Amino acid sequence: MARRNSSLLLVIFIYFICLAPFSWAQDQSKLVGDWQMVVEAEGQYFYLYLSLKEMEGKLEGTISEASGFFTNLPLNNLKLEADKLTFDFTAPTPPDGLSRLISAELKIAADYEKMEGFLTIPDLGITASANLTKKK
Repeated sequence: MARRNSSLLLVIFIYFICLAPFSWAQDQSKLVGDWQMVVEAEGQYFYLYLSLKEMEGKLEGTISEASGFFTNLPLNNLKLEADKLTFDFTAPTPPDGLSRLISAELKIAADYEKMEGFLTIPDLGITASANLTKKK
């Protein structure tokens, strides 16, 4: 019995050391591309573009506002954990156009073609829903 448990532990260890990073990298590459984002905040709609790319094995990205209010702002603290993508960026925000930290938490659909979640602006106490669709 102890030998069987040892074998099981060895298999689990090998998976996490050897295979899990490979599967995470595969998932990461499925997110690469351009995304259209619709944000609904207190009855108002905002349209953003998210661009994700893979550089030296790491996911990187930028975000832009559709009408040009801001363009190609870098994403910070970009993390992919299972089916969740999180990141931060600093951008001008209503009502006064001051730059504020915005945090995103998005759930990735199984087909990697959609994401949904929310954006939070802690300084204003605002949380807004976000729906993203991958551009073809």
